[in-house]
Amino acid sequence: MPLYSGDRISIGKFVIGSPMPIVVTSVFYEDVETFIEKLQNRTLSDRNLYEIRFDMFTEREVSDEEELISALREMDIDYIFTFRGKDAKEYYETAIRKMAPAVDIDMDLIGKINVKPSVTRIIGSYHTSDPAAMMNALETMMASDVDMVKVACSYSDDQEFLADLNRIIDVRKGRKKPMAFIPMGRTFWRALAGYYVSDIVYAMNERPTAYGQPPADYYYQAFKSLFY
Repeated sequence: MPLYSGDRISIGKFVIGSPMPIVVTSVFYEDVETFIEKLQNRTLSDRNLYEIRFDMFTEREVSDEEELISALREMDIDYIFTFRGKDAKEYYETAIRKMAPAVDIDMDLIGKINVKPSVTRIIGSYHTSDPAAMMNALETMMASDVDMVKVACSYSDDQEFLADLNRIIDVRKGRKKPMAFIPMGRTFWRALAGYYVSDIVYAMNERPTAYGQPPADYYYQAFKSLFY
């Protein structure tokens, strides 16, 4: 597990706070049928924890979301449902009502979702290029009732990233809520964040969903060196 880890929680079959950070594979496709077909023919593994970037699907009506969640439940696939942009609240309420394993919601929506989760884990997230704003958001979400916190920040040099990594280490020493720190820029920063503070890290599948996002194998190779 990271040198400074949080309490254990589960997202479906996956235990966050395991000996190594959980690698989450971010995916998006034209439509639900394409995604399900790739799982059925084993182009995509049924053993991964996925982040489904439903906002990046071409066909993304609420009815498509409901079809997706039902199909993944039948296939016993665990995932984090993510939707950025207009009407996000409706999509998240649908995901929680349909008992998705986890949802990743923007910090601005915390406390505004009108459906109470019964099994769904709530991940509060904040994305920025301002380190000070990120640290303020981290403190705010750590004090909220979300199950896990994710902060992402863009960096241009090592010193800036390492300064924030040290600040987050200080926060982690006193807070045990699970978290992910996503430094956007150089790929190796993401692996270092996983080694020190992140309970989960994000990998690309066919195409990245954020700058500097590596394939899953990159993390596995890096963690072999860092953790063993």
